[in-house]
Amino acid sequence: MQIFIGGIEIELLRKKIKNMHLYVLRPDGNVRLSVPEKLSDKKIESFIISRLDWIQRQQEKINSEPHSEPLKYTTGEKITIFGKEYFLEIVHGNKNAFDFFDAKAILYCKASSTSEQREAIVEKALRQMLYERIAPIFKKWESITELHPSSYQIKSMKTRWGTCNTQTKKIWLNLELAHKNEDYIEYVIMHELAHLKVSNHGKDFIAVMDYYMPRWRELREKLNK
Repeated sequence: MQIFIGGIEIELLRKKIKNMHLYVLRPDGNVRLSVPEKLSDKKIESFIISRLDWIQRQQEKINSEPHSEPLKYTTGEKITIFGKEYFLEIVHGNKNAFDFFDAKAILYCKASSTSEQREAIVEKALRQMLYERIAPIFKKWESITELHPSSYQIKSMKTRWGTCNTQTKKIWLNLELAHKNEDYIEYVIMHELAHLKVSNHGKDFIAVMDYYMPRWRELREKLNK
């Protein structure tokens, strides 16, 4: 449901959670608040009012940022893969494939393909590349922490870099991590593994992150810029 407080429209979601979670979302600065199912309207309103200045600062920051145009998947565009920028080259033929080397990323596709079809080819390839990249990272951090998910998968997500179902112990990672360097991927994986021990973001969670990854705050800040 949508509510308005202080002239700001807020998407309110009631969930089976213990704490409130407030987000100001890119690229448009939309506001989303997740709250416990039975929390009173009065407490919700009080919380939002206490955070209005923060919300406005975040929206101003987002609005001041240059917004990059979505890729059209044409020759000469730039695409970032695991933190490194490549120039895209389209090669027409009968096969669909995507690869990168040196400073070039090559997309093989039919001449009649649409930008949406080209995007799908790239995303399929990046998904596989990301699976290959994260497998040894999970193995490393599982060994260090002795925290083991039941499984991990990749999907597109708009508001989170990762998520962990603490009941099933299943971890999901955002496909967008295929564009980030490995330090950030390690941070997100460690973050989600920590939720296998502590379901919330309270002091116990912070203690776990501080113990295993002292730089996590720096990585989180840079990743979310």
